[in-house]
Formats: sequence, structure tokens, C-alpha cells
Amino acid sequence: MAASRRIELLTEMAGLDDPLLAVDEIVIILRTSRTALRIDSGQLSDFCTYDLEPLRRPVSFKRDKKQTALYSFVSPLGVYAVWAESGQESAHLTDLIGRSNPVFLATQALSFNFCFAGLWLEHVPDLVAEHSDGTRVVVDVHGTWNGKDSLDFVIKARLTRALLESLGFGYLVVGAISRQRSLNLVHLRRYARTSERVRRLAGRLDGPTFTAHSINGFVAQQQRIGVPRELALASTMRALWSRTLWVDLDKPLRGHSQVRRQPNPSDLQVPGLRVEGEGGWVVESRESTSYN
Repeated sequence: MAASRRIELLTEMAGLDDPLLAVDEIVIILRTSRTALRIDSGQLSDFCTYDLEPLRRPVSFKRDKKQTALYSFVSPLGVYAVWAESGQESAHLTDLIGRSNPVFLATQALSFNFCFAGLWLEHVPDLVAEHSDGTRVVVDVHGTWNGKDSLDFVIKARLTRALLESLGFGYLVVGAISRQRSLNLVHLRRYARTSERVRRLAGRLDGPTFTAHSINGFVAQQQRIGVPRELALASTMRALWSRTLWVDLDKPLRGHSQVRRQPNPSDLQVPGLRVEGEGGWVVESRESTSYN
């Protein structure tokens, strides 16, 4: 299809209140057990997120500047790895795990294909997360170029959101996470898998016994009741990771960093959350404690 015709059709779809109603055909492609399957939209809920495999893997060559890597994840069925196609995608995976504690994850696992007047649009979202209550959310990690989204992405995101919401799935578009928050999340993630003793100590830190207001303070108070310093520090970090305690993740973590028992509004925002606005997807400021 000629580029001019494609732009004409995309512009026409952009003017529709609900472009999904104008779509002639929808095809979903997913991969399980190394076999690509073509399914109808009504069949999507039949597949467990754990069984989904990536439809594509990150490009790997020397000039590629993106930080692609395998990302390990602990699920009820054991430890497995998913592909992260960029540093930002990896950062959002870390934030998603710490904030929402999903049971299963998959990346680049679904291909949504929409046909409109002979124009086929393919969209492969970045992340799929499934939570313990069975709810699932699909996430697009998408930055902008000069603060603007391409018309192509705007239409694909609108179609994907409408389709997923009709099937009972959540859908989010997220932008950049600050470098400092990303570094802090990587550090705190080291305490996601800890001993039972550390988890037990961390769960007590928001109780009335502890009145500290800094990382050093919580460590010192635990030491005074006989907890070794290494365990005291690990339990404090574990509490910050699990959101038992709260700290400003957009500032460097230091011993004197202020620790809170209740979150500030900014703590409850999914970082970089974007919503559909005029001309594209814009940064949202609503409070949201999870990726549901």
C-alpha cells in the first residue's frame, strides 16, 4: 500500500470516536511451546501468561545502543527469564514486580493485527502481567520523539486498548522512568528474594516498636534489640522494596534518606504513566498503586 494511502486511512481512523468498531478483521497471534498460533480475540483469555513465549527477540548487533537483556523472574512455578528490549523496559519490569507482585510475566508475546479498508496494522505490546486474582494487564513502554507520538502508534494503541478492555484485560502506556529511580529499583530488587528471617523482620518495621525516620535509624533500632547489622540493613531494604515502608525513589538512597510509613501521592503513581490525550498519549498524574 502506498505511503500516502496509508496516512490517509490512519488520519481517517484518528477522527473516529471508536476506531475498533470500524475494523473489518482482527487477528491475534501468540506463541506457545515454540508454535505460533493464530486465534480469535475471544480465545485470548484461554491462555495462561506463563505459557506465552516471545514472538520476537531483541536485535543483537554491535551498533544497537539499547540495553537488551534476559530478565529473571520468580513465579509460583519457579524461576524463568523474559526478554527486555531496552533499559526502560527493564526498569518498568522491576517497578511492576515491586509494585504489583504479579505471578506471571511475558514480553513481546502477543501480536494484535487490525484490518481497516485493506490496511493491516500490527502491534506487539511489550509486557503482559498476570496477577494472583487472575487479572491481566498489557503494557506498552513507549517514549516520544520531540514530545510527540507518531500517528501510527496513536491508532495502534487506541485499537489495542479498546480490544483488551472489551476482553477484561487492562492496558497501560508508560513512558520514561528517571535514571535515579531506575538505579534505586535495581538496588532494591536485590532484596526481592531473601530469607524468611529477613522477610519477617521487614514485616515488623511499620509497627509501633520502631519510630525511626531514616534508613540508618531503622538499622540502629534493630541493632539495639539484638539484630545483627547485616540483617537489619537487609530487612530495611526489603521493607522499602515491598512497600512496607516508603522512600523517595527519585533521590539517591543514602543512610539519611527519609523513610515514611505512609506513601505520598507521588509514590502511588505508576512512573511515566501516560493516557490518551489530544494528539497522542500524555503523561498522567493520577494516583495508581498497581499496573492492574
